Amino acid sequence: PNEAAKHEREVLAAILEDPVAMITGRPCLASRYQEIPVIWRKSAGDEECAAFAATGAVMEGALHEISQSFVRPLSFGRRRCFRIHRFTLRSQPGDSTIQALSDLALERAAAAGAMPDISNANAGGAESTPSARITKRLPGSNIGGYQEILASSEPLTGPLRAAFVDCINMASKADTDTMLAAADGSDDSSLTPPSSPRRDAPFAAWMNVSFKGGLNHLHNHGTSAWAAVAYTKIPMPCGTSADTLARKPDSALPTASPTDGPCSQDASSVDLCPGSLKQGSLLISLKRGHGMKFMEPDEELHVSRMWQHQGSDGNADGGDYADTEGDGDDEEGSFGGRYLQIQPRQGTVLVFPGWLPHSVTPHFSEEPRVCYASNWS
Repeated sequence: PNEAAKHEREVLAAILEDPVAMITGRPCLASRYQEIPVIWRKSAGDEECAAFAATGAVMEGALHEISQSFVRPLSFGRRRCFRIHRFTLRSQPGDSTIQALSDLALERAAAAGAMPDISNANAGGAESTPSARITKRLPGSNIGGYQEILASSEPLTGPLRAAFVDCINMASKADTDTMLAAADGSDDSSLTPPSSPRRDAPFAAWMNVSFKGGLNHLHNHGTSAWAAVAYTKIPMPCGTSADTLARKPDSALPTASPTDGPCSQDASSVDLCPGSLKQGSLLISLKRGHGMKFMEPDEELHVSRMWQHQGSDGNADGGDYADTEGDGDDEEGSFGGRYLQIQPRQGTVLVFPGWLPHSVTPHFSEEPRVCYASNWS
């Protein structure tokens, strides 16, 4: 058990810590790492669905889920909250767009000679030959994969951009409503959030194709207010740990109960198997961290979109919250290694603050994993 715990800590450190510090041999590791379960609850009902239906066929009838609030300590003793948003496409045009985007990314990777050769793979699971895996890609966090900017002239750029705009605006509106509720009765005008992104705002997105064994090391999206990721191909199997590779169906997801956490009453689902590392999952580091891949929320771009923490009884979102720091039980005076783990689902879009450091665990499927990412100011 001690060796297993040590191995797990080393694996988590490799994915959750600044890669430059790890490579140079000067990492600042947490004494231990702890996963905080992400608890999703459905956003507003009929009114929001009607808004989605009015904006375009791709997002028609999409499901919007919101995580619990996470309380982030800031300078001068302040505590502010942020959340993560998940959108699930549920229309035929949405499914068709997701499939087309996935096909496009795989075609581009193949044309660049980045696709691994799996012709010699046998039924026993022989390793893929990585001969010409990386012949062209953008410098970035994608290790063992392929990245390329989506050209503005590409026909699929329009539907993808429209979907991202809808998701960003719905997430911004939900957080704005929570901010205004938290600021109710306050004379501080700085608590009023900035406006949502304009529909004519500049747009750039890039495709990420991850092959067997590929991962994304820890990074953030810098001065972007929001980061958005659309998952267009999630391979099978999607394991529940580094050693067990069989994917559990969505029907196996545990449902919320009074013992699941502080926001279980309104929760619709809890991410599968807290405490185990899943293949191809998005890890979000909650520690303040050391190194260039960690950053403090920018006062204008990020803090202006966060709301004051008022305690479990008075919190603006009904008391659904989790601390990003613990009870002072390590040398840094907090749980330095708290993190979130989100298992992506094909046909979903995640929206989260751009300052959050995040990484992606490796997957070991013969099929590539494909997503599109975009930054929004």
